[in-house]
Amino acid sequence: MLLFGHHLIDYQDETCLWVKVQDADNLSGYIVASLRDLRVRKELSQVALAERAGISRSGLGHIESLRVTPSLTSVLRMCAALEVDLADLISDYRKIPPES
Repeated sequence: MLLFGHHLIDYQDETCLWVKVQDADNLSGYIVASLRDLRVRKELSQVALAERAGISRSGLGHIESLRVTPSLTSVLRMCAALEVDLADLISDYRKIPPES
């Protein structure tokens, strides 16, 4: 994923996923909510996910409650621990209709 001008660019299978930088906060919240929902669906506790992802349980709690914005490294570790591709989450986010 690259920051280029006013867009985040994710190259996957020769396609380009564009997300406006202005939407970065919404995207971050969406990703965190999606990861939290996936953790719950997989019946993992915060402690279990934190251990799998190599982050602290309190740090994970702060991320899930949106008190802090996670680093890209933390998000990628959480994705790996939950066996989900970050590009898929971004692609799902782009399918949501914009608010009027």
